[in-house]
Amino acid sequence: MTFENLCQVGITSEMLREGLLECMSSHLLMAPQALDLVQGKLASADSAQARMDSLDVIATLASRFGVSRCMGVRGVRQIWSLIRLQIVDTSEADMQARARSCLRHLIRLAAEEEAEEDVSSSSAPSAAPPEGAAMALDDLLAGSVLFHLMKQVKMQCMVDVKSPEEARSRRGASALMCAISAHPRASAMVLGEVLQALRDIVVAPAKGTSASPMVRLQAALEVMLQAVMSARSLWAYMNKEQLKPGTTHPLAPHGRELVECAASVALYPGGESDESGNVKLAALDILTELVMDEGIVDRDQERKAAAPILASPL
Repeated sequence: MTFENLCQVGITSEMLREGLLECMSSHLLMAPQALDLVQGKLASADSAQARMDSLDVIATLASRFGVSRCMGVRGVRQIWSLIRLQIVDTSEADMQARARSCLRHLIRLAAEEEAEEDVSSSSAPSAAPPEGAAMALDDLLAGSVLFHLMKQVKMQCMVDVKSPEEARSRRGASALMCAISAHPRASAMVLGEVLQALRDIVVAPAKGTSASPMVRLQAALEVMLQAVMSARSLWAYMNKEQLKPGTTHPLAPHGRELVECAASVALYPGGESDESGNVKLAALDILTELVMDEGIVDRDQERKAAAPILASPL
């Protein structure tokens, strides 16, 4: 029976996709075969729709059975490599967005699983390995799925943050934004380092590169803005449930440095060129985002930052 025959009896391609997705995620024992299939599609399929369907299978399996149970450490490392391929090396914007959504979903689920495991293990004594036991391959992969997934994301994408003026690097850095917005545990692993790398560029945009300093400065500020907005998205997610006493905004430890960094750019007398104006606007966008949530910077810091800006003819 051809697809044309199926259409004649009211069966659409969307119905076929939904049916196949339900079949492939019907039982945990189906997960290895399903993951093998979708990894092949992500690696070689020309059709963007086939690759997006593959990402949907990955996300559904993770939701139903857990990242640890259906993928494990080895599996999630392989999946990450293929997701990164869709984020960095494809030209389709829809494909990149779907890949980022899938990555954020996996990180969030893996972080929630790790948190649940921490709670359960805290009440049970851990068994010590036998004395003199040889280290097996599994010992080299010890640690949570979140730990290994974030280790790969950080290792491969932090280098992208340091070249924000390059389009491919900007796409790579967007994977870190997924981690920042996914879960507090994931954000804590990368947010500080991302912001520090970007502040270093803002301080010395011409250092170690042949790119135009103004172009590089603007790109760094734009990525910094994405990081701030991602952290604010995380804060909104955290506030969907009752926060534990003492919980602080993800940006709270970095608020003062961010305000000082952005304000210094906004007030820098860089002339009246379009480039200079765009750089100052990017800095002002960061300052605007920083004062949107309480708990990032205190009111005194806001007033000190705002006074010279308001008095300056930007």
